[in-house]
Amino acid sequence: MSRTKAPIVKAWLQFFVVSSILTNLPGFFVGVIGGAGGLKYGWINEDQIWWMANVSWYLLVVPVSFFTFRWTVTKFLLPGSTPLAAPPNNASVV
Repeated sequence: MSRTKAPIVKAWLQFFVVSSILTNLPGFFVGVIGGAGGLKYGWINEDQIWWMANVSWYLLVVPVSFFTFRWTVTKFLLPGSTPLAAPPNNASVV
């Protein structure tokens, strides 16, 4: 592996590990708690647990993945920049 690819691989691994942990563990607990609570109180039946767990996991994954990706790119690939930096005034937009 060349020296120029090392930061990219490191950033990708960091993103993968952090986003996997931050989405799968809470998503699992939200699905389990929601499914158990729904069954206990009669809000949902057993067939709907799968749908509820997947929808709650997806709603959690999208924002966490977005912010994790932004954090990883800012920290490892573009050090010294701010995540929401405005373009310079002399930049032309085509």
